Amino acid sequence: MINPIYKNAAIMKQMQDYFKKSKVIKLNNFFQNPKSVVNNIKFKRKYLPIEYSYEESNVIKINKKELTNFLSSFFKINKITISLKTYSHEDYSLLNDLPQRNKAEFIIDLTKKWNKNAGGYTSFIQNNKEILRIYPEHNTLTLINTKNSTKSFVKYVNCLSKNKRTVIEGTIF
Repeated sequence: MINPIYKNAAIMKQMQDYFKKSKVIKLNNFFQNPKSVVNNIKFKRKYLPIEYSYEESNVIKINKKELTNFLSSFFKINKITISLKTYSHEDYSLLNDLPQRNKAEFIIDLTKKWNKNAGGYTSFIQNNKEILRIYPEHNTLTLINTKNSTKSFVKYVNCLSKNKRTVIEGTIF
């Protein structure tokens, strides 16, 4: 399911070196068949006004073991959480004040087309400053080292959105 190019030992070594230096890596064309991940999936609305608004699925059509093995090339994984979500008009997630104990976060974006002016991007904050903004980009994995109290939120999706942002979001502990 993961693009075989990312399993090549020489390329993996380059990715590991790059991630070690930059603390973030972005991999395009991550899945061989991204369409299969979201076909015929039903989502359920999740809404807690002081924290978030989005739709989430209980079903994730990916090989979790393959993904975990791939991500373990960058971190020793004690625990991993994975969720499939969609964000559309009026959806968001808020930054919380809880202490972070995770090692990394990742986003696999499955959104085909997105208007950057519609919001819906993921923002990473450290020491009250935005250090990274991830705009939706189809079939792209972004892995972020969040060890140093880095937190994230999804910017409110405004009326300029014409479709849904579909993402696999994960946390590595």
